[in-house]
Amino acid sequence: GHKIGIVGRTGSGKTTFIGALFRLVEPAGGKILVDGIDISKLGLHDLRSRFGIIPQDPTLFNGTVRYNLDPLSQHTDQEIWEVLAKCHLGEAVREKENGLDSLVRFFQLWKTDQTGAWGKGNCSVWAVLF
Repeated sequence: GHKIGIVGRTGSGKTTFIGALFRLVEPAGGKILVDGIDISKLGLHDLRSRFGIIPQDPTLFNGTVRYNLDPLSQHTDQEIWEVLAKCHLGEAVREKENGLDSLVRFFQLWKTDQTGAWGKGNCSVWAVLF
């Protein structure tokens, strides 16, 4: 796989291009080819599962813990719990009545110590789950 960046001034079409690449909008004419394949011939799931995106407008978590960590349902519960443990969030999720199926309501993208400084190399997601 390759990593590319799409940059440009405001209004230059970056978001429109990404929308077309992910087929959020279908082109009125022409084709979009990726590795010689017309993306309009691919199923949406197949197409979208092969691309990753970091949007310019961040989106707050929506849905369950499970969905946010594994939106394509490709991992076992054990794998999800292992990731949560590595992020020091396993205990917080286990305390919730619905565990991995708990809804995510709020998040903070950093974890600080009592002084407000960054933790030692710790940049984990802290979630309030309901």
